[in-house]
Amino acid sequence: MYQYIKKIKHKVMFKIKLWEMDRLWELMGGSCWGLFPPSFYYTHTEEEIERITKETIESCKKMLDEFMEQAKQRVANEKKKQNEKKRKAEKPLPHNPLSPMPKMKAGAVRNDKGEDTGKPR
Repeated sequence: MYQYIKKIKHKVMFKIKLWEMDRLWELMGGSCWGLFPPSFYYTHTEEEIERITKETIESCKKMLDEFMEQAKQRVANEKKKQNEKKRKAEKPLPHNPLSPMPKMKAGAVRNDKGEDTGKPR
């Protein structure tokens, strides 16, 4: 019975130690540089580590490829919208906005009744 309790205590202490290592690894920025926390390497065999690493890298590459494809589509859509805006802006106006107003002869000023007042403009 004593041996059994000693094994349980050892397992619990080992788990606590792994947890502390993982926390320190995370606090020191290890999650930016390492693929897995230290406890992963203590609890898996070399073959499992290699297999899981390959699977993880493949899934990351797949996500990256999907992201790049979506980004290319967004860029293409934006270019398309900009080209449409340019085409709309390039449509000729019915008149030349920079030409002076046509000269008109001054006519008589009319009153509210529509009669000529005889005064030139």
